[in-house]
Amino acid sequence: MVNCLYINTGTPRFIEAAVLAGLSRTDWIWAIKFGDFDNDGRSDVYITNGIQRNWTDSDAPYHFRMKGAGKAFQDKWDAYWKDRPPMKEKNRAFRNVGELQFEDVAGEWGLDFRGVSFGSALGDLDGDGDLDVVTVNSEDQALIYRNEGGENHRVVIRLRGTRSNRWGIGAVVTVETQDGRQMRDLPSVRGFMSADDPKIYFGLGQADVIKRMTIRWPSRIVQQFENLPADQLYIVTEKDGGSVDSAAGDETKVMFASPYDLPRAT
Repeated sequence: MVNCLYINTGTPRFIEAAVLAGLSRTDWIWAIKFGDFDNDGRSDVYITNGIQRNWTDSDAPYHFRMKGAGKAFQDKWDAYWKDRPPMKEKNRAFRNVGELQFEDVAGEWGLDFRGVSFGSALGDLDGDGDLDVVTVNSEDQALIYRNEGGENHRVVIRLRGTRSNRWGIGAVVTVETQDGRQMRDLPSVRGFMSADDPKIYFGLGQADVIKRMTIRWPSRIVQQFENLPADQLYIVTEKDGGSVDSAAGDETKVMFASPYDLPRAT
């Protein structure tokens, strides 16, 4: 079993590149979190691992028969698994080094906890503009990781919707700097039973000015800002009556409709 990493080609087809990127094998995965942890302008990856019991152990049926459980195994199922040890694995972290290549830095970054980790959340807990990490574990304490990599520039955007939803969930933000363009969307949840801080974080590397920031709200309203200093928290309120993205299509168009002319089943 391997992971899949689908790359958007800008055409009707994606390409699968997990082996090429070095992300195909990461043990037993729960939460996958993409975020620019070192603020160099490229999205890194943090992954939680482990499982309470090795439910896929192919030798389990043999052990059941040895214990006289019979073919169905039901009468010994609970007792058997209760005696099995948890399947602890290290959490994984990968730095994006560019050109679709990732390197394993879990140990270097201090994120290689061995245990059974499930949900995880990203957010700026200490207000310094970079992404901290919170991870919950089975039969163990929760973990809070403070990000101390502060050498690169960054920016944080907090959206306040008016026509759109309050937090701007579903908005797409693009920033352009001397190093190029980055794009982020704002989802409500990411990863297994996980939700992040509802802000958008960009690492800017050595760029200390954002040449242009574009926000495309779920309402199709578009707002642009230019020449913004880096290392700031920007709170942007959706402007009612602003320019509308005509390429987004008709916002009233629906994908599904309720048919009322179906023949009656008898």
